[in-house]
Amino acid sequence: DKPDSSASQSADNSNVAESEAFINDMKEGVKIIADQIEASGAMTQIMLASDVDQPTQKYGMWVMPYYPSEAVSKFISTVQVDGDKFKVTATSAETSKVWEMDQDGNLTEVAE
Repeated sequence: DKPDSSASQSADNSNVAESEAFINDMKEGVKIIADQIEASGAMTQIMLASDVDQPTQKYGMWVMPYYPSEAVSKFISTVQVDGDKFKVTATSAETSKVWEMDQDGNLTEVAE
């Protein structure tokens, strides 16, 4: 018989009891912001928004299209950027827990 595959989940977020879809949505948000910083250079804020079709500049900041799955019940649209450091913050629809993922892909639960 084959080994239990559930035990071999990704080790980098082993303490996270969130769905793969939620984690992928977080990774996507991080990638959007990291790519924009790389493309445009230093900035202090980037917005993630699901009401834009393409990157837009508004209020002196970049607004980036972000369409998370149903795994995300809400997300903080304005992301503070410090050099190349930032955190994407979202709430899991499944557990109602709030999580942050930093630019390196580290996922941590936000204490209430």
